[in-house]
Amino acid sequence: IFFRLKMSPKRDALPLTIDGTTYDVSAWVNHHPGGAQIIENYRNRDATDVFMVMHSQQALNKLKRMPVMEPSSPLTPKSPSDDISEDFRKLRNSMVEKGMFNASPLFYVYKSLTTVALGAVGVLMVMYLQWYYVSAMFLGLCYQQLGWVAHDYAHHQVFTNRDYGNLGGLFFGNVLQGYSLTWWKDRH
Repeated sequence: IFFRLKMSPKRDALPLTIDGTTYDVSAWVNHHPGGAQIIENYRNRDATDVFMVMHSQQALNKLKRMPVMEPSSPLTPKSPSDDISEDFRKLRNSMVEKGMFNASPLFYVYKSLTTVALGAVGVLMVMYLQWYYVSAMFLGLCYQQLGWVAHDYAHHQVFTNRDYGNLGGLFFGNVLQGYSLTWWKDRH
């Protein structure tokens, strides 16, 4: 088996503005779980809203460790949609303060166990009772729910630690459902 070492090409500065501060994210762009293209789309633009919606406090802390720079070109002047964006930011901040984005560990324990139980019941029905149609319904419901459970783990909604989220995504996606977490992240 041959392994290839993929070297990252040296990049020019990649300015990205979040909350009025412009960061050079060029050292991180090739490691971004959502892919480099999405970051490239926000080059020299204010990405505050999309960043805050799609990233955790852990990602914000990582961003704040990146080099700060002056924008290489002026940001787009204020438009009428900026008032809508400002209203959105206020709404989001009030929801964060109320804890509306905090995951419930008890819910995910319940959801994970009941989803796996649906599959187990479906398999047992086939093996011991030979109830093929009822079993198919249980297995179908199990696979449908596994997709959403794996989705929440892979989006790091269950744990604040990304490694645990990836592990959950691997278990519920790769092991139980049979799709690649890497494939899913590359296309999602």
